[in-house]
Amino acid sequence: MRVTGDHVSVKFEKPYPEQLFREAMSYRVKGWFFIPAVKNGTWDGYKSLITRGKVSTGLYRAIKQELEQTGGITFDEHIVLSDPPPIVPGIKSDRLHQNECVEAMIKSLPLGGGTILAATSSGKTAVAAFFYSQVSGNHLFIVDQRKLLHQARADIANFLKEPVGIVGDGYFEPGRVTVATIQTLDGIDKWGVQAKQQRLMEYLGCLETTIVDEVHVQLSQRNFDVVGNLNPRARFGLTATLQLSEREVWLKVSAFSGPVIYTYPIERGIREGILSKVVYYQILFPPCVPQKELDANPGIDERWELVVTAPDKNAALKMLTRGYLKRNRYLVTLADRHDHIDYASRMLHEFNPMIITGLTKRNKADDYIDQFERGINRHIIASRVFNKGISIKRIDTIINIGETEDANTIVQQIGRELRLHEAKDGAIFVDFGTTTYRYGKAARARLEAVKAAGIPVRVFHWGRDREAFFAACKPASQMELPI
Repeated sequence: MRVTGDHVSVKFEKPYPEQLFREAMSYRVKGWFFIPAVKNGTWDGYKSLITRGKVSTGLYRAIKQELEQTGGITFDEHIVLSDPPPIVPGIKSDRLHQNECVEAMIKSLPLGGGTILAATSSGKTAVAAFFYSQVSGNHLFIVDQRKLLHQARADIANFLKEPVGIVGDGYFEPGRVTVATIQTLDGIDKWGVQAKQQRLMEYLGCLETTIVDEVHVQLSQRNFDVVGNLNPRARFGLTATLQLSEREVWLKVSAFSGPVIYTYPIERGIREGILSKVVYYQILFPPCVPQKELDANPGIDERWELVVTAPDKNAALKMLTRGYLKRNRYLVTLADRHDHIDYASRMLHEFNPMIITGLTKRNKADDYIDQFERGINRHIIASRVFNKGISIKRIDTIINIGETEDANTIVQQIGRELRLHEAKDGAIFVDFGTTTYRYGKAARARLEAVKAAGIPVRVFHWGRDREAFFAACKPASQMELPI
């Protein structure tokens, strides 16, 4: 089969097995069964990434082998690749894996880029900086939150040893290397300031590369369209928790940045001493409200009853909080939603917790983090803002009470305590779960995600294994870890 194209897109020349290709490059959108068009039979809920035989070169590179095997196809490629930007002597890292990653990125430049799957705290922004130091031309680093904008800019500038531009949060200062928020890029046509708009459009039109941080988060349709409309020579996606087993996630990230070109797993980071040792403890509780009672009261808030106000879970939380603080642990308690954080903070008020959520002012949150790092107050209760972009080396204990149903999130949360600290003797992650209902399914999914990341796990049932849990729950440095 003849394939033509360039580093941006390719086209399959007819005849080709259209049905096979459509099925291979389609996914069912989330919540498809609620969509009116699906209910009335006018749409099957599938979104295809192939249009008139044309797909992104990244997706073609990622799915080529699958198509060859399932369809018995041999591709006759006529793909014109662009000349890569000049490679110059740049800054090298003192960490082997970061240099390996930069080499993989440079090698993939003519092909259009690729996806980098690297553990949280392994230095993804440092990798970007070392890459920029060795590749000429303009480069754009895209984040999805304002607080990450300033942090990424400072980190890249520190490693790159040159000024880094910024576009977002009221700033418009593009440079050779620029950090921008996806929200700002999405709003270019709404700015109403023609000179700035024109200058940014000119800058975006001469990019050598774009790097999208936390690409698994930035795969919403709006963000996907925004970054997809940029046409640099190469696009890269950075992520720590991409679930490649999910067809939708794999297809969308491949369509944007191409196949995985480099992997640095947590287990390797721990083995090489780049990341702190950590053990994951899941504590399971039976539901405090019987299923019959839930069925008989359809208006009951299941999450509030089973997760937020469950008496046995809150008694355990109070007991663990007191114990860990007495042992001089640096403790963070995580919950997903504000009502849960409010409830937990009132219940734990005697421990004087510092509360950090998306509503906390930036200077106040920074002050809390500084107090935590210096040991003035060793207890933080936080929302999902702690799932990424927070750099606190001193965290050695996390209690997750949110019972999130997103298995991706749990590995990100564990990543908050992987950073090394000279006074740290390993980390403990305690995850509350429910044995049955949908929360039981979610607990099992979180456990499997942690196992897949190569992190040692222990599972206990609070009612029968309480003493065993306390006996087993030691700092990671005192345990024989199956790395």
